Amino acid sequence: MINFMIGMVVVYFFARASIGVVEYGQNAHVAAIAWAGAILLGSVGVLLPFWTTRRWARAAKAVGLLTYPLYLVNQITGGYLFGVIERAIQDPLLAVIAAIVLCNLLAGVFSFGFERQLQSALGTFLHRVQGHLRQGGKVQAG
Repeated sequence: MINFMIGMVVVYFFARASIGVVEYGQNAHVAAIAWAGAILLGSVGVLLPFWTTRRWARAAKAVGLLTYPLYLVNQITGGYLFGVIERAIQDPLLAVIAAIVLCNLLAGVFSFGFERQLQSALGTFLHRVQGHLRQGGKVQAG
C-alpha cells in the first residue's frame, strides 16, 4: 500500500511538469487517477481465480510479449504514422486510432515473427558454443 501511494504521488508530480499540464492547462490529477485505476485493475486481475486458467495465461503471455516491441515503436514511429495519416485524412481522431492499430500490428509482427526467429537462432548458437566448450575447445573472439 505504501508503494502504491508513493507511486501516485510520483505520477502526480511528473504530470504537473508535463507539457499537457504546463502549456495546455490539463489536470495533473487525471494522470494519477488513471494510473491508480490501471494498478487496481491489474491487482484485481492477478487476484481473481479465472485469470489463472491456461487460456488466460496464454493471452496474458501474448499481451506481455507485445509490450516491449510496442514500447519501441509507439513513440517515434507512432508519431510519424499519426502525422502522415492525419495529413492524408484530415481527421485527428481517426489518425490516432489508425496509428495505434498500426503500432500494435508492427509490435505483433516483431514479437511473434522476428523476435521468435532471433530467439531460436540465438539459442542454437549458444547451444553450439556450450557444446564446443564442453569438448575442451576455445571460442575465438570476433
